[in-house]
Amino acid sequence: EFRPVGHPGLQTLGVVQLCRDLDSQVEWYTDVLGQRIILDARSDNDGLVYLADHTYEGRQCVNVLATPSTEAEHALMERHGPVISTILYQAGDVEAAWRDAVAAGFGEVAAPAHDDRIGARTGYLREPSGNLVQVRERLAA
Repeated sequence: EFRPVGHPGLQTLGVVQLCRDLDSQVEWYTDVLGQRIILDARSDNDGLVYLADHTYEGRQCVNVLATPSTEAEHALMERHGPVISTILYQAGDVEAAWRDAVAAGFGEVAAPAHDDRIGARTGYLREPSGNLVQVRERLAA
């Protein structure tokens, strides 16, 4: 059975939570849950922020709070409001991971392209049950 892992170095990174008021969500997660910001790509309450607990070592899951940026995310937010929108993976070779995932049966949403918010290539797919999946260039070691 073919699985889209291996040489591209595909690794689960975490989930992306779409929110209307990014600054308030970041404040809540940092003040109430004690998470720390590991990447902040916000401007005027728009963008995204990577959060992790204090034991994060770059190989564990993160929580990403973001405002919608793609058509798929805007449609999801219109339909459901704030939601956990995507399963987030990182890969050493995002192009190879993308091709492997498509070959394994993932549906194509948007091919890997540069994401100005974080400075990394990101592609979007749908897994068989319809959940949106992001495959991003590796940001953490």
